Amino acid sequence: MADQDVVGLFLSISIYESIYSPIITGNIVIQDSEGAGFIDENRIEFIEPIEFSFKNANGDTLEFKGVMNGLRNEMLKDSLRHYTIDFTSEAVRKNEQIRVVKAFKDTKPSDIISEMAQLIGGEVDAKGDGVPMTYIGSRKRPIDVIKYVLTHGVTEKSQASEQQGTKEEEASGTTGFMFWETLDGFRFDTVDNVNDGEVG
Repeated sequence: MADQDVVGLFLSISIYESIYSPIITGNIVIQDSEGAGFIDENRIEFIEPIEFSFKNANGDTLEFKGVMNGLRNEMLKDSLRHYTIDFTSEAVRKNEQIRVVKAFKDTKPSDIISEMAQLIGGEVDAKGDGVPMTYIGSRKRPIDVIKYVLTHGVTEKSQASEQQGTKEEEASGTTGFMFWETLDGFRFDTVDNVNDGEVG
């Protein structure tokens, strides 16, 4: 099913950008007639692509393109059925389809993050660089690799040394990065810069 307009069914929409989440999430509430309504006629499974655009009084436009992520709630009221449908950015589906087998050696965290962001369909605005690190993909999903880098990478203010003959590193100093998705793309920076209010 493509290019179906549901503006007449639309009740409300919520969209969430979180600095603690690598993806955008949200939900949309629509109302439909009981029985032979839009949902039933089109056999909606709540996993279809979804796209919307809004313009405010100042002419600013909010655009989103993603996928439905299941039916959260369904309620019958005054012969109308109300549906609350969750959705996520397209990065979720792309992440599930990819396994990373590449080995990274002496690679900056920002470079690893940039490569993973491209795999899940976007560019990243990377501010924090970090000390080069070593990581083997081992058929992990891109977001799993990102989570590893966020918690094991160290900033430029830190010191890290690779142990000979092992895959492990010893690190000391300030650690941690943040990676999150916004409507304008992915963001990546150090926890220190986030705490200092330099990004967000």
